[in-house]
Amino acid sequence: MKIIDAMGKACPLPVIETRKALKETKEALCVEVDNEIATQNLTKMAEQLGFNAQTKKVADCHYQVMIIQIAGESVNSAESIEEQCELLEKIVVVGSDRMGSGDDVLGETLLQNFLFACSEQEQYPTAILFYNRGAFLTTARSKSLQDLRKMAEAGTWIATCGICLDFYGLTKELAVGEITNMYRIVELMQQYPVIEP
Repeated sequence: MKIIDAMGKACPLPVIETRKALKETKEALCVEVDNEIATQNLTKMAEQLGFNAQTKKVADCHYQVMIIQIAGESVNSAESIEEQCELLEKIVVVGSDRMGSGDDVLGETLLQNFLFACSEQEQYPTAILFYNRGAFLTTARSKSLQDLRKMAEAGTWIATCGICLDFYGLTKELAVGEITNMYRIVELMQQYPVIEP
């Protein structure tokens, strides 16, 4: 049995590391995590991919999630996992430098984790479009710059509203992608399924 040590790793890293391991091995996996939310995320991911998952609490802040192939099914091949993970073409539209409402620090962390999770998917978004305060995320000061560049290099079109960059005085700080306009943003939003974090 292969053991994945995801202790101390924040969401979504335990799920990402486990998904990669499922593509590389036919063994059962034991994923060690330090919180109950991670066990729930791992269980849900395993079930979506056609595996059984069982959680065991070893001690306070120490859980083991056992992930095994369902008898008689060959879902553990890299090809079939990729088929199950296949995503429709889509665009992501980001209109803020934080996700949701409430605590600003939490909102910034959530959006950073969202963009990181996008960069770890089997298929990247067709485009990621930024407007209003989302424009800050495509500048050199962005904590998500590395993830955005990774997706851009793989073919995702990263574009930021020019009026927004100008309004915030960020035009010269653009560090990934290119400048676009609201007409093009609306055009793409009509053409593709849209995800708005």
